[in-house]
Amino acid sequence: MNPLSILKSVIIPLLLFNLAWAITACKKNNSDSIKSYMRYKVDGEQKQYDTCYVTLMGQFPNSTPPFYYCAIACGRYGNSGIIATLYNNNEISATQYTEAIFSRTQIPTAILGGYRDANNALYISWQNGWPNYPVTVDITEVTARYVKGKFSGTMRIVDGTKEITITGGEFLALTNK
Repeated sequence: MNPLSILKSVIIPLLLFNLAWAITACKKNNSDSIKSYMRYKVDGEQKQYDTCYVTLMGQFPNSTPPFYYCAIACGRYGNSGIIATLYNNNEISATQYTEAIFSRTQIPTAILGGYRDANNALYISWQNGWPNYPVTVDITEVTARYVKGKFSGTMRIVDGTKEITITGGEFLALTNK
C-alpha cells in the first residue's frame, strides 16, 4: 500500500477525529454552570439561600380564556425562604407584577409568602380581608432553564401583630427542564 494513501485514508481522518474530540472535551458547558439563589433583606438583615426553583408554571387548568401562574420557592423546608406567586392573563414573562388585584381571581398579581422568623412565625403579603400590602416582583428573564428577577414588599405575620419589610430581593429560580 502506498504511504500517501495510508496517510489519506487512516491518519488524516484519525487526526481530525482527535482534534474534534479535544475541542468538544475542552468546551465549557455553560448550561450546567447555572446556579440558583435567592437573596433579600428582612428589616435590613441579609438572608441568602442557594436553592431556588420554579415549582409550578403554566396555564391554570380549565380557564377560559386562559390565565397563567408561576410559583417560585426558595430555601429549604424548615427555614425562612420566601415563595413568590404570580398571576397574569398572558404567559409569565419579563415584566413587573405587583399587589394590584388580578380581576380574574380577585387576588394580587404578586404575592410573597413563606417567610418564618426566629420564633417560627409565618409571614405573608396577602390574605382575604387584609389590606393589600405593597409587593413588587420584577421578572427580568424567563428561559427554558430558569426565571430570574428582583422583588421587594411588606409582609405581615399571619396573626396580624407584626409587619416586616423585604428589600433588595433577587433570585434565579431553576425550572425542571
